[in-house]
Amino acid sequence: EKIIVGLGVDGANMTTGLRAGLAMKIKKALPWILSVPCVIHRPHLEVLDAISSKELTCLEDLENNLKRLLSFYRYSPKLMCELRATAATLCEETEFLGDIRAVRWIIGEQNILNALIKDYLEVIAHLKDVSAQTHKADAAAIALALLQFLMDYQSVKLIYFLLDIIAVLTRLAFIFQGDHLLITHADEKIEEAIEEISRLVESPGEYLQEFEETFHENFHGVPLKKLRVAEAKFNSIREKICQKTQLILAQRLDCNSRIIIRACQVFDITTWPQNEENLMSHGEEEIMHIYKHFEIIPSFTKEIGLDGRDIRGSLLQEWRELKSECYNKNGFKELSCHIFKYKQRFPILNRIIQLLLVLPTSTAACEKSRGAFYRIRNNNRSRLSLDQLSDLLTIAVNGPSIANFEAKRALDCWFEEKSGNRYSLSPEMFNKVTSLDQKATLHGLDMGTNCLTDIHETIM
Repeated sequence: EKIIVGLGVDGANMTTGLRAGLAMKIKKALPWILSVPCVIHRPHLEVLDAISSKELTCLEDLENNLKRLLSFYRYSPKLMCELRATAATLCEETEFLGDIRAVRWIIGEQNILNALIKDYLEVIAHLKDVSAQTHKADAAAIALALLQFLMDYQSVKLIYFLLDIIAVLTRLAFIFQGDHLLITHADEKIEEAIEEISRLVESPGEYLQEFEETFHENFHGVPLKKLRVAEAKFNSIREKICQKTQLILAQRLDCNSRIIIRACQVFDITTWPQNEENLMSHGEEEIMHIYKHFEIIPSFTKEIGLDGRDIRGSLLQEWRELKSECYNKNGFKELSCHIFKYKQRFPILNRIIQLLLVLPTSTAACEKSRGAFYRIRNNNRSRLSLDQLSDLLTIAVNGPSIANFEAKRALDCWFEEKSGNRYSLSPEMFNKVTSLDQKATLHGLDMGTNCLTDIHETIM
């Protein structure tokens, strides 16, 4: 029987509300469940959804102007060719986006903003050429409006500042997408991101610093407009964006579960004291606190297999032995691997680590599984059954890499199943299959055709 030990929460009132929230409803049935701060795959998009309001209409204006700029090129083959010749980076990123109208937040696409900064002068020059074409009045009028947007001081500076915000949130997302992330690090990493964003209020980040160093009465030779009014307004906008972003990240921290999560810090070897005397008694109180929390799980004691023994005394003995053996280990990953390797000696700690590792800290696994689903279940494979789709998804998400895949064994099984007889691959055919497995992609259709022909000849 599988048990639920954790719930990944994103800070929404529907999830974390103290009265009728989802977490409170679940805890009434499962009192041991932990509400863990969960970072979504692309947190900057969530932040943009939350901070765009009547107080920050500038974000909506910037979003609409950027969509107009990209749509102006994306839906005109002629203008797209001209853009490719002058601003190749922006053209490539625009083509990659596909349908501009379906993009959730253009100002949340870091590659687009970087491409626009890189090709800024080229885009300005091209829009000036288009606006001067009197025989194309509609395109000239749109190009003139886009020029006013790109030559606005507040708009350009806001793009640089948003890149600083996105950079902080992207680094946070990458951390949460890593393997063997100790659950106690969730609070720490979020607090570090909050502090980093708070510093952006007073001092410029990497991108904004680049803008201030480049801007001297003009920006790369382009005179920007509305300088005096925009500077004071921008400081107010920057402060509001930082405050709202900090508030959204702070909502990830659930006070009810923080005590247990903080106690898990004892499994981080880097926090262990250097003095042997202090190390002997280090973490005993926290370990017992964690055990008392998971002790109420109905199947916890049975799975340990220590019926009739002093479990708390055994746990403290395991903890002391673990500290003496793992004192020179490097990080939580090596510590957990050591416990799993000698799980017969550390049955209680083994179970506790298993429960801690399944606690969700990110939606990256969900995003990867969804991406694998869309790759497998396409229009050309619409007749896949649920069992086939489940098997293919299991292989795609949890299966071996291409380099470690044994093609000969799979093909032998397929020959036996389809023909009713046992066939084996010839040495020549096996060498061809092995060479195909080692290549990341097929470099042409002829290679695959020859392979299929040889397989057919082998069966015949």
